[in-house]
Amino acid sequence: MSAGDTRPFSLWSTRSDPLDNETAADRADKLFVSINASLKAIENQQLTRITTLADNAYKNADAISQALEAAGLPVDTELDKNDVGGPLVPLDSSMIFDSKVKELDEALDALDQVKKEARKLPLTNPAPGQPVTSPFGVRTDPILGTAALHTGMDFRAPIGMPAKVTATGVVTKAGWNGGYGRMVEVDHGNGFATRYGHLSEIDVTVGQKLAAGDVIGKTGSSGRSTGPHLHYEVRHNGEAVDPLRFLAVGKKVAQYL
Repeated sequence: MSAGDTRPFSLWSTRSDPLDNETAADRADKLFVSINASLKAIENQQLTRITTLADNAYKNADAISQALEAAGLPVDTELDKNDVGGPLVPLDSSMIFDSKVKELDEALDALDQVKKEARKLPLTNPAPGQPVTSPFGVRTDPILGTAALHTGMDFRAPIGMPAKVTATGVVTKAGWNGGYGRMVEVDHGNGFATRYGHLSEIDVTVGQKLAAGDVIGKTGSSGRSTGPHLHYEVRHNGEAVDPLRFLAVGKKVAQYL
């Protein structure tokens, strides 16, 4: 615009002379720079999300492993045990994104393996919401009145309530078993097994594969029993161990499984 410009005000140009001289190539360069900046911002956002997901996966896997190991229940994740580690820092900056994606895959695989191993252990409750009437250990026998070892936990349960298996496994016994009355035994692998006694009904057969939470029968008072309840045992290599130890760990890791 010059001092002597007689064109209407609406037609006056507001662009400065340098911009008047901007070529198509200049504008293309600016657009390219802008697009690159946007793509870089998107990549950084994705890197942040991927890193967060990987961190959370590692933390969850570690929380499960620590809870199990604290209770004397180590989990074999089949990961490399050379006692090495550290954060992943690629030497080639152009490979950072690909490396972080691989790290996320590794973290998710580690978490999946720990979960898979933990689910083989009897960590859930066979009678959710029911009170314990007799814990594991030495007690006064309810029939003879003398000191005796109680090899499991008794849960108060009305006749006919569903009894649930506490981990994945295979049924090895399903029938009458002396003082247990109607009993189901499930093998969970790695030497672990569970027993469910005094049932009024058995709903599984020997050889049947079960998932945690499946119903194996209905509670009752069959066998050597003074009233309706569920007798629950955890055995390791044939020896009875305190189920409470497993239930306590189960509560800690339930949010991760």
